[in-house]
Amino acid sequence: MPPPARIDPAIMRKLNRGACLRIVRDRGSVTMAELARASGLSRRTVELIVEELLASGHVHETDPSAEPRTVGRPARSYAFNPRIAHAMAIEIGEDAIAVAICDLVGNVVASERTPVGSDARRADRVAAVHAAVTALVARAGLGRSDVRAVTVASMGVVHDDGVVDLRRKDGDLALVGGDWSGFHLAGELGDLFDCDVTVENDAKLAAVGEAWQGAARGVDNFVFVLSNGVRSGVGIVIDGELYRGHDGQAGEVFWAESFFHVGRTIRPNALLHLGSPDPSARRAAEDALAGARAGEPEARRAVADLAHDLTPALHAIMCLLAPEVLVVGGSTGRAGDVLVPAIERELATLVRPGTRLHASTLGDDAVIRGALRHSLTRIEAELF
Repeated sequence: MPPPARIDPAIMRKLNRGACLRIVRDRGSVTMAELARASGLSRRTVELIVEELLASGHVHETDPSAEPRTVGRPARSYAFNPRIAHAMAIEIGEDAIAVAICDLVGNVVASERTPVGSDARRADRVAAVHAAVTALVARAGLGRSDVRAVTVASMGVVHDDGVVDLRRKDGDLALVGGDWSGFHLAGELGDLFDCDVTVENDAKLAAVGEAWQGAARGVDNFVFVLSNGVRSGVGIVIDGELYRGHDGQAGEVFWAESFFHVGRTIRPNALLHLGSPDPSARRAAEDALAGARAGEPEARRAVADLAHDLTPALHAIMCLLAPEVLVVGGSTGRAGDVLVPAIERELATLVRPGTRLHASTLGDDAVIRGALRHSLTRIEAELF
């Protein structure tokens, strides 16, 4: 019988260090004795690890005066330093660029949203991202090396090789965005950062955001539907993991509009313009929503019509995937308080697999929050 494989001491030290750092982060403040008990490591091993973490700045000694008073000298305790590194998220939408930076426990330290024209060319959008990132990093008092992971949320399919794709099979641009298709987005932004840049579809990242801080928190199997009047997309989470499908194309229901009754096939409706860059269209949509909430008959009919048009797609998703929860988001989700009950009435006559329907609780922040969570996950994999 061969002898058991010997674990590399360097790997073991790294694993022990990561385990201790995670305990310190999760508990807020721990003493050396508490850390030794929680980790199962010897007191001397924990002392060496804490010395290393103090030297690297990942933990700091807490102020004894802030601890509850005890008899005798209080034990030294240690806390995680969430500002040792930062995560960044960039959302590139039809009419805006959003950028946010958070610390290692998810606290947003700086954010900014910059409008862009819906017909802006790729060079203009990329230039807007460069300007927004540069300004935000400076405003947060950070340097390039302080940002350890960047996730970019983009319109359209993001293929496994990182190429953004907004074209239909016939070659026509499916969405707004001009020449925003057929290029490697991370390569366009790489010179801004000292770390790798990851690009993902916005609806998929919105699902990550809802799982982290929104309507799907604690749910392992759910679907997020992003509908903003211009296009629709779906983020699918199965057993707690984001499902990308073959070559990143899962959830692109816009390309299946003849079946899912979305995109060009949906009837005109004022509520589809809640996120419109056109101020007059947006005001009309907001007036319609306010009217629906006030019980005005015409506005309530607009809600009922939109619910009727969305229900076939939502019901198909429920039957195909049987998620525990389906979350409606995007600009259409702003009408969730009146729209979700209307969709429920449509679904009442149909067989459904027990799926609960919710409106997004993060609203317009779902995508950027999901991108931040994606960046944090990459940093945590390195730290812990």
